[in-house]
Amino acid sequence: MLDLPTIHEAADRPVLSVSFGDSEGLESALREAFDGAGLTRRLTTYHAQPDRREVAVDGETVYVRSVGCSESTAADVVRAFTPEGGRPEPLRVARMAARAGESYRE
Repeated sequence: MLDLPTIHEAADRPVLSVSFGDSEGLESALREAFDGAGLTRRLTTYHAQPDRREVAVDGETVYVRSVGCSESTAADVVRAFTPEGGRPEPLRVARMAARAGESYRE
């Protein structure tokens, strides 16, 4: 669980979080996976995050949380980093790198 406002404060830069599916959120999954102080800490962090906003990108919808910039600037940034399809380029590259690491470990 990443705390976007804390990351923004530490980095002194805007911070964006992008997800690809519409959902009811993470609370039920957190409650299933954790309990006690661990659950409380994660729920506190989760509830401190900004709301997700729908952003249309190349005919697809992504969901963006942003700290340190306006919603319109966050949408512009996501669109600018998405040359095609609905997945912003930095996330596409990170996904490829993670998958390459998986095959390397095998």
